[in-house]
Amino acid sequence: MSTTIKHYFKRIFTMPINLLIFILLPVGISLVNNMIMVIEPVIQEDVGNLAGITATIISVVIIVMFAFFGSALVYDLLFDDFKSPRRWRLLAAPTSLGKYVMANIIICTVFSLITSALIFVANVFIFDAFVPNLLVMGAALFLFTVFAQLLGMFIFLIAPKKGVAEAIVQGIVWSTSLLAGNMMGGINLGRFGNFIFQRATPNAIAMQAMFDNIFGDTRAAMTQIGYLGIYVVVMAIVVAITARRRSI
Repeated sequence: MSTTIKHYFKRIFTMPINLLIFILLPVGISLVNNMIMVIEPVIQEDVGNLAGITATIISVVIIVMFAFFGSALVYDLLFDDFKSPRRWRLLAAPTSLGKYVMANIIICTVFSLITSALIFVANVFIFDAFVPNLLVMGAALFLFTVFAQLLGMFIFLIAPKKGVAEAIVQGIVWSTSLLAGNMMGGINLGRFGNFIFQRATPNAIAMQAMFDNIFGDTRAAMTQIGYLGIYVVVMAIVVAITARRRSI
């Protein structure tokens, strides 16, 4: 298992495109957004801790969005490995298929968490972003990241081609983020529709948990984390059932 983990570690951490899209890009986007939202209108007005709160909120939105996009990491490697001529060499190796999949998910989860940590740390040092309880934020982020990786695995299992998988992920992330009001305000879908996209989608729940944490409501944050845990369990069951019915 350790050899397989090292194999995926080298591949994912040495690919320039991964470092560009999943580290430099989100860190840069968060810094630019905070530069616009914090430095000019907030700091110049001398409104105390509002600058740090604004920086934290913006950082959380970017962190959750790119953690969701991180689901692409899993299916990208799995498509390259098991839906290409390389598949037969891997299946002939002494390592079981399950170990390849688990190693992939572990490394992709670690990579996505590192991205989130770098976004937050950069904004802590530059814009005084803060979180009252790092353990609560870490729990919410970890569960959501695991959910995103399981979603990537599920999409790999059902999508016939990598391009189809990419389209599915893009559609899910952008639509739920837009409808939840994370970009350019929310779209009014009525009481039920607003509840679904602003309170019942996993990315909205993850952000709500972190927002509750930012404003000191630990009990509400833990409730949202509990909901995220349910999403993780359900997605894990769905992936297990789908994997049994479809051969890689």
